[in-house]
Amino acid sequence: MATNNTANVLLLFITIMASQAHASDDDSWSLLSDHTPEGVEIAGEWIGEYTGVVSGGVRSNGGVRQLLTIDAAHDLEAIFGLERTQVFAQLLHAEPGDDGGSADAGDLQGLSNIEIDRSLTAIYELWIEHELEDANLRIKLGKVDANSEFDALDMLDGFSNSSAGFSPTIFALPTFPDPSFSVNLFWSPTDAVTLGYGLYDGALAADGVLTGSRGPSSFFDDDRSNDWFHIAQVDIDWDHHHGGGLALGGWHHTGTFVRFDGGTEDDASGLFATIHQTLWRDTDSERSVELGLQYGWSDPDISEVEHHIGLGCVMHAPFTSRENDEIGVYCTWSDLSDEPGAGFDENETAIDAYYAIALHQSATLRPEVQYIFNPSGDPMINDALVLGFRLELGF
Repeated sequence: MATNNTANVLLLFITIMASQAHASDDDSWSLLSDHTPEGVEIAGEWIGEYTGVVSGGVRSNGGVRQLLTIDAAHDLEAIFGLERTQVFAQLLHAEPGDDGGSADAGDLQGLSNIEIDRSLTAIYELWIEHELEDANLRIKLGKVDANSEFDALDMLDGFSNSSAGFSPTIFALPTFPDPSFSVNLFWSPTDAVTLGYGLYDGALAADGVLTGSRGPSSFFDDDRSNDWFHIAQVDIDWDHHHGGGLALGGWHHTGTFVRFDGGTEDDASGLFATIHQTLWRDTDSERSVELGLQYGWSDPDISEVEHHIGLGCVMHAPFTSRENDEIGVYCTWSDLSDEPGAGFDENETAIDAYYAIALHQSATLRPEVQYIFNPSGDPMINDALVLGFRLELGF
C-alpha cells in the first residue's frame, strides 16, 4: 500500500514537471484569477504529502494524504461601492490518506498539520469583514479558522508538525479540520499595537459536535451544544533590529470537561505567547534569517499538555542562486500532564527540519525529516524517525 502511494505521488510530480518543461519562470499558474471580474480574486492550492515512519514509533509504515483549497475574495467596494468591506469563502477538500501518520509514529502533537481522520468536503470558511478606518477597528463575522487570527506565527508555516501552527495547549481551538462561526474584533490604537478578541461556537471540544460542517443557526445555542470559546490577543510589532513582534493571549471555553481523575470540571482556560525576530537580513537580496518562539499553558487536570515550548529558525534564500528556496529547523517540547489518570510517564519532544525547493513560482517541493522523542510520553514506544515530502501547487 505504501509503495503504491509513493509511486502515485512521484508519478504526479513527474507529470507536472514535464508539463512545465517549456514554461518560462515568468509564466503564472493563476488559472482562476486571470478570468474573474473586477473586485473578485480566486486562487487555489493543492498539497500532496507523503510521510513514512522508517524506524521506531508504533510500526514502520508510510502513506499519502492531500488537501485542496479554493479561495474566493470579493471586494465589495469595487462591486457595490461598500468601502473597506470584503467577503471571503474557502472551499476545502481533504483526504485522510492511508498510513504513515501519528497513529504509526505514536506521537501526541501531530506530525502532519493536514492529517485528518475523515474525508472532508466543506465550505471551510465563509465570512464578511469591514474596517472602520476612523476607529482603527476591523470586524469579522462568519465561519472562521481561529488559527488564522490567533496564536499564529507566520514564519513557522513551512513546518509540517502541527505544534508549529499553534500551541497544543489550546486543545479547544476551532481550527482545522473544524473551524466554527464567530464574531471577531480587532482594534489598533497605534500602528504597532493591535488588540483582538474572538467569540466562537465551541461545540466541538466538550460536546464532540463537528463544527467543520456545522452551519450558523446553532452558533449561540441548540439542543446539541451551548458552549462558547473565547480568545483574546494583543500584538506588538517593532521595526528595529530588522523587525519582529510579540503576541500575548488567553482563551476560555465554557464547556464541561472530564478530569483525568474521573470527575468533571466546568470551563477550561489557558495562556499563550509568541515572539518572532529577524536576526539578519541582506539588504541586496532576499536572504534573511528569522527566529520564532512559542509558549502555551493549560490546566493539567483536563489538558494532555500543561506547558508547551516551540522554537524555530528559518533561512530564506540559503544560497544566492536559489532566492526562492528556504530551510528551516523547529523543536517542539510538550510537558504532558502529571496527573495520575492522564497516563503519561514522560514528556514528548519533536525536531522537524525541511528544505523547500522552489520548482516554479507556484510549485514547491518540501523534503522533510522529523525525529520524535518519547512519542506520547509512552516508554513502551521507541523514538520515531519520520521522513516525508510535500508537493505544493498554487493555481
